[in-house]
Amino acid sequence: MSRRVELFRCLQGLLSVYKPPGQEIAQFRSRLAKKIANEFNKLPWETERIRTRVLTKSDDVKLPSIATEIDFVDNPLVIGRRFLHGDVVLNFIDPLPDYASGLQLIGVGEVGAYAYSDAIHRNVYPKSYHLIGMFGHASSNNLSTGSIIYRSPWKHITRPKIDRIIASLQFKARSASLLQAGLIPNSQKAFEALSNPDRLTKPLKPMIEPLESLPPDHVTAYWDRRPEPTQPHSLRARPDPSSVPHLPPALLAIRCIKFEPPFFTLEIQVAYETGEFLTDLMVNIGGALKSSAVLCQARRIRHGPFSVQNTLLLKQCVVPQSLYDRFCQLKSEPPERGFESDDEYREYMLPQIVENAHNLFGNLAKCTLNERIKDLVKTEKEKERGN
Repeated sequence: MSRRVELFRCLQGLLSVYKPPGQEIAQFRSRLAKKIANEFNKLPWETERIRTRVLTKSDDVKLPSIATEIDFVDNPLVIGRRFLHGDVVLNFIDPLPDYASGLQLIGVGEVGAYAYSDAIHRNVYPKSYHLIGMFGHASSNNLSTGSIIYRSPWKHITRPKIDRIIASLQFKARSASLLQAGLIPNSQKAFEALSNPDRLTKPLKPMIEPLESLPPDHVTAYWDRRPEPTQPHSLRARPDPSSVPHLPPALLAIRCIKFEPPFFTLEIQVAYETGEFLTDLMVNIGGALKSSAVLCQARRIRHGPFSVQNTLLLKQCVVPQSLYDRFCQLKSEPPERGFESDDEYREYMLPQIVENAHNLFGNLAKCTLNERIKDLVKTEKEKERGN
């Protein structure tokens, strides 16, 4: 029988998990890591291994001999639980705000936390949200859970009025994205950039430098200047989010899909967004309609090629016994061909041991073996080799 740690080493790639609202990312990461560790601890324990020992010459034994005994290294009474939550490596890609819910991409294992996370981080994918707002209230944190500061009338707001404001916001956002990308509106280059079919999968990247990366003021004496903080170019360093230069948020598309005053629902497509951007968007819409608005709910429904229908709930992150049995059977059989790397071996094993997509390895195979993601990671590796 194969050891559980061999199956644990195959847990490398991308996961798509549904994050509940009102939960911090650190707390959600801890719960998910404990859930994965407990699932591997539930699998059958490894068979006892035999230890061979050479008995030296003594009073009882006149000649050296060889003795066999059970090795107690893998005994559960000796080592306790085999897997701990600290053994699970998780890297949250574009983490959701605490108040938001929906699809959360996670790089699991060293390969997923570094190679896959870095590739998605460098090639920004647009994300889609459903935002539910409420007219007539203004709170301290722009959320419906905050303390109410004042109330305002909202019965004069109609569907044509909110559609007019949304169209105006989309026009201003498109003009701002062109200017930030170094393009002049109503020019041929701007028309070609906006008519490019890849714009929906890869937004325009701003050419302006973030304020945090601008050179310091040289009026100050050199002995009083502080060196610029090193800005990480990937997710490996896990820096403080406040110290990383952020590009300005880009609003790619917005429309109202439901209007039941005082509540309304927006569907937006954004890139480089922050939690403050989503709340400020609701507040600005309320102010433009001569009222006030707060954000009641934010739900991410899509991140690049992944949708919320393909996500796992926390209770669905399980490792079934049947999957472990198929893995042991495949390990006992000789491989059909040789493999050049561990990544190639995992790509060969995952589709064969997975039957149902509603478990941990089923979701891992669906996200990791996505053609767009595989091509993206392959391109990034070729760039690193070229450099």
